[in-house]
Amino acid sequence: MDADALRAFPEALADLEPYLGDGVASKKSRDSVAERDRWYQALGYEAVADAHHEWLPLIAWDCPESKNIEPRDVAWHGIRLPGWYKDRGLAGFRGEITVRKTVFLPSSDAGKPALLRLGTMNDADHTWVNGVLVGGRSNMYEPRDYPVAAGVLRAGANEIRMRLVVERPGGRVTPGKRMALTIGDDVFDLSGIWQYAVTAEADRDCPFEDFVRWKPTGLYNAMLAPCFPYAVRAVLWYQGESNTGDRAMRYGDELKAMIQLWRVKWHQPDMPFLIVQLPKFDIDAIEDGGWPLVREQEWNVANELENVATVVTLDAGESNDLHPYDKKLVADRVFNAAMDLVYGRQAQPQPAVETIEVCGDLLRMHCVWRSRSDERIRSEGRRLMTLDGDAPQEIEFLWRDCATSARAEAWLDGCDIVARMTARRPDEVRYAWSNNPESGLICDGDGMLIPPFRLTLPTDDDKGIHA
Repeated sequence: MDADALRAFPEALADLEPYLGDGVASKKSRDSVAERDRWYQALGYEAVADAHHEWLPLIAWDCPESKNIEPRDVAWHGIRLPGWYKDRGLAGFRGEITVRKTVFLPSSDAGKPALLRLGTMNDADHTWVNGVLVGGRSNMYEPRDYPVAAGVLRAGANEIRMRLVVERPGGRVTPGKRMALTIGDDVFDLSGIWQYAVTAEADRDCPFEDFVRWKPTGLYNAMLAPCFPYAVRAVLWYQGESNTGDRAMRYGDELKAMIQLWRVKWHQPDMPFLIVQLPKFDIDAIEDGGWPLVREQEWNVANELENVATVVTLDAGESNDLHPYDKKLVADRVFNAAMDLVYGRQAQPQPAVETIEVCGDLLRMHCVWRSRSDERIRSEGRRLMTLDGDAPQEIEFLWRDCATSARAEAWLDGCDIVARMTARRPDEVRYAWSNNPESGLICDGDGMLIPPFRLTLPTDDDKGIHA
């Protein structure tokens, strides 16, 4: 958003204030990059690739020749990978370690090309196979998927070795990611015990780059405003992970303001917006409600503004990866919504719980189906089910007076979710209200997931409540 639109959000303008003034922002950026370089230089690297904005996917990180040397006069220890460094004798460590593992191959695989997969890790690596550099990445998000050229592998013992820079405590080779060497149809598991040695230790955390271009108005002025003369049919919006912190509650208002601003600037008051609701995620997020709050607001914006649709993607995420692999499922869901909202063609409708009612000792949550243009679709012949065939596991009751929640006994009945009421009447019922809801996710017969929700239960005098 531009500065005028952000006046409604003074906290954002306050974030921008330290960068105002001629040359101030660029100097902050240069100084922070130089500080990162100095930290890496102390470890024997000329510079760090991502400090010079070369960290985009598939851009290699140049390796000093001095690093392609087997470390000497160091103590080797066992470390189980994947895993957290702090659990393996490296609590509080910053600096550089070398890790290595020997894999034994049959003669039938000798000399063949292969794919080495090591998952993701903190923070920057160079990796060799039998002394041949096969790759290097300089950030924690890119998978270490490295091709091994023909002629590198041999029968018998083969050494995989990584020089790994750890920028600050709390790093990992990400648990749950597969570590394997694939040669044709043969797959060799690399998880388990590796050997590590400390080759350099830092006395402070690596400084962060001051991403001034990501401060308020930065992306708007540099990347969005130049596009206003171009024709745009619709917007696909997949964002919100970094908004799940202290200001999560204001995300919906910000998103509505941004949509209205873009529509004005493109002179399209009805320009369609397709919002991708945040998927599940766990590993780097505390369970403080920020992720569910942003999901809720992404859904509510579609109900509050015309020509806006929100796509549910809980099943497309990965608990251990902020950038999940499954892009195709997200694309399919957005394409389905675009067929309806943008192109006016028939598409799968979206199920959602809209009303609840107490029936004796049971709570019934009624699901309806709507097109992306908010037209209600007949529900005859439709029914709810779960993706994994399990009972609905993500329904819970909340008592506000003591901030206590409990998992509800729940089942599906046609178009309804049914939960057995507790002895003490709860104040609220919630579904998938966590960072990483996984078991018994509810969908319809086409696999379209219902969105997470939280609803206040009706009082004894009420017959029901609408979402």
